[in-house]
Amino acid sequence: MAQRQIGVPSTRLSVGGEVVPWHEVATPTVAHRFAGAESQEASYVNLANPIVSSTPQGSPQWNATDGLIFDGLDDYLETGFNVPDSQDYTVVLRYTEYLGRGFFWLLTNGTQRHGYRPDGGVFAQGGVVSVLGSNYNGVAAISNGYGWQGGVKVTGQLAYTAGYDPPLLELGHETGGANLIRGNVQDFAIYQPAISDSDLALICTLMAQGI
Repeated sequence: MAQRQIGVPSTRLSVGGEVVPWHEVATPTVAHRFAGAESQEASYVNLANPIVSSTPQGSPQWNATDGLIFDGLDDYLETGFNVPDSQDYTVVLRYTEYLGRGFFWLLTNGTQRHGYRPDGGVFAQGGVVSVLGSNYNGVAAISNGYGWQGGVKVTGQLAYTAGYDPPLLELGHETGGANLIRGNVQDFAIYQPAISDSDLALICTLMAQGI
């Protein structure tokens, strides 16, 4: 049996005969496995750079099954990631029990938006909003401007608009604004540059089945 690292949950999916955790499929910029971590503090450690931690705001709760639990009042997570002036990045997360109020992440330049909201299945990128139907539990991503649900690309490439202010991507609400979400997040990652479709599909599968 593979040894566990402190703060890193075990993986339950074998890929090519070898056990591979999702955060080792490609090289992330930010990676969190909230569910299964040794503690809430350990869950904030960026697995892509273990000397760095994301910073919680408000008082999110945590347990090893549900992961990070946002209350919809004042909870969110500062990731420290600045969105580039391009679509060349990937954001992916696994979540459960989404109970509304807003986007898991949302950036704006005043008129254009970028983010994902399970209520209505809304993918926003630039001036285009794609609505696919509500999905309150699952794995979702935006990669290189395309929306993904459940490991499948479900939108065309959405429009790109530069100048998000501020460009910081924060998990749990609209960056610099309101619309804080109520729900649980088990896994979360950002990749820059954007990863391949095949890697993202595998990561989504591992996230969905590996916890």
